Amino acid sequence: MGSTWDHSFVVHQEHDITNKARAGEYALKVVPKHWHKIIQESINVRQGVTKSLYRSKIKRKQEAITYMNYIMEQCNNKF
Repeated sequence: MGSTWDHSFVVHQEHDITNKARAGEYALKVVPKHWHKIIQESINVRQGVTKSLYRSKIKRKQEAITYMNYIMEQCNNKF
């Protein structure tokens, strides 16, 4: 989900190598609130939380893809 993209974003944004969990926490601080649910879902998955924040796997997938596109756009515009 978001962790890999969050990780890439942090590396480019902050010039810092970090793990994916910390990258997700960083993303919660710097990306618009609209994306917080999918970021938190990604953090939860990495931490082994089995209960999803989404009722629909399709909705979760759509949100993850849209978020990845958003992060790629941010990186392309900045770097």
